Amino acid sequence: MGRISLKNINSDYMEGRWPHNISISKIIKSPKKNVWNVISTSGILEKCHPYCFANKVKQWPGKEARDTIEYLNGITFERRFISWKEGDGYSLMIREKNGPESFVEWKLKAISSELTELTITVHPHYLRNIPKILSFIPYYLLIIPKLSNYLESVTSGFDWFIETGKPIPKNHFGKHKWFS
Repeated sequence: MGRISLKNINSDYMEGRWPHNISISKIIKSPKKNVWNVISTSGILEKCHPYCFANKVKQWPGKEARDTIEYLNGITFERRFISWKEGDGYSLMIREKNGPESFVEWKLKAISSELTELTITVHPHYLRNIPKILSFIPYYLLIIPKLSNYLESVTSGFDWFIETGKPIPKNHFGKHKWFS
């Protein structure tokens, strides 16, 4: 599979080659500019992500940004950013080394001058190449609940860090079968 562009991702998703996405939003009591300053900080996952052991940066910031996230269970994922909208969010591809990629979008929306909505949407690679008729039940019974729980913990970790100024304790919202 060649390099995936944002245009190809949107086309694949619209044509049904990507399964249903999973999206979680969290309202954070902070101005949008402050939330952006946190989510766009190099290596920030070590302070905000409850399942992150290490966040090694290869290139930062912007559309060509690259980093890795090593989870508490020792699994390492590579992140390759494909869009960077200063102050508004970014999108990236994430995968285990040489594994299939999932498309992830991070978006910010000002609710008021003091409230910001952080939304993380994942278009997972899981079951993507299996006919929908066969993947429907496992996708909705396994993938959506586990990934939703994960995203809720990640957005809550950013909320925690922004509110307290302190790093999120590891597994703070409970252990996760895939990442702890």
